[in-house]
Amino acid sequence: MWRWTSPSNCCPPPPWRPASARRTWRSPWTPPGRPAPSRRPAAAAGAAAVLIRHLRALTSGIASADLQVESWLNPRELAEVLRTAFDPHSSRMLAERRAAATAAAFRGQDVPFEPGVDPVAAGPSAAQSWRGRYEHDGALSVTYAVRNWPKNKIYSTALSPLLGEGKYRRAFNLHIEPRGPRAAEREVMQERTAREVAVSMRHKTGQIIPEHEKQALRHAEAQDQERAAGHGLVRYTAYCTVTVTNPADLEDACAALEADANQGRIEVQRMWMAQDIGFALGALPVGMGLPRKRVA
Repeated sequence: MWRWTSPSNCCPPPPWRPASARRTWRSPWTPPGRPAPSRRPAAAAGAAAVLIRHLRALTSGIASADLQVESWLNPRELAEVLRTAFDPHSSRMLAERRAAATAAAFRGQDVPFEPGVDPVAAGPSAAQSWRGRYEHDGALSVTYAVRNWPKNKIYSTALSPLLGEGKYRRAFNLHIEPRGPRAAEREVMQERTAREVAVSMRHKTGQIIPEHEKQALRHAEAQDQERAAGHGLVRYTAYCTVTVTNPADLEDACAALEADANQGRIEVQRMWMAQDIGFALGALPVGMGLPRKRVA
């Protein structure tokens, strides 16, 4: 996991920090299609070497988007990110501890407290999942899954309503799974074949072809052209979590999030009976993968 920064005029504030925080982004990444590393030291070292090569390659791609990679998070820094997600009240204390350690190191003095959090203490002191909310330490959270994205063409600022300044703490996690060349070709051709067969059947039976089927066929053809030109195919989904420290503010925070999602033409659905899982997917940068694609 690493952090990077961007110019303030090209992106909204980070979703896992208050609106007044500096615009620092953190991103976990897991190589797709890799099995879990073995417990043997040699196998673990080989898996780590592969991961580092992928990260270095991805770092150059991030730099091409005018984003400057500052550093990779060490275990204590990653634990601090997790800890503040579970306990927002600890953010100020941890920030003050980090500032004091930085000042002491600059003056050549002994550091009173090591910055960050011990990984053992990264999790919550106590947590309880309810039907429509997740209570953890001194806060409450509600997580939404993105059900549908805008159907028409949009700009890169489409997420601004969700990620912009707000009264309540929010986290937005976008999970992306790159598809291999063979899997991408197979899925694109299956989609294009299904669309062309549907249109052809309507032609043969003399039915009027609905505009949404024409649009779906054009989209499938465009995907095939882009794949043939060397572009990749990805699966993706997103989760958005809102967190409050006062139970009386929870429904207002949820209503504000739903309104902002509607403004961006993004359909979200509250994750009933799965708020603990939703919190892990929406608020914690732990690099969880996507489930296997289900075929109807």
